[in-house]
Amino acid sequence: MTATSKTRVLVWGARGFISHHLVSALVARGEDVSVLTRPSSDLPSAWADAVRWISLDPARRDRAFDAALDGASVVFNLAGSSGAV
Repeated sequence: MTATSKTRVLVWGARGFISHHLVSALVARGEDVSVLTRPSSDLPSAWADAVRWISLDPARRDRAFDAALDGASVVFNLAGSSGAV
């Protein structure tokens, strides 16, 4: 990613600690950012209006992935969950 060009970036799992800060930095650099997340009622981040949100609907998972990956040059897969199984 250079300072003179916009790269379309997908961040999968953008509600976590690391990904939250990654998206914030990418938005600050002026990158074209999409985030793929599960539906949530969490309060939006300061960058919420600066990114393209793609909700992962379990019933239509393939379409969500297709939409998220369309045109993405870089993908950060930071999806996951913590806690005991």
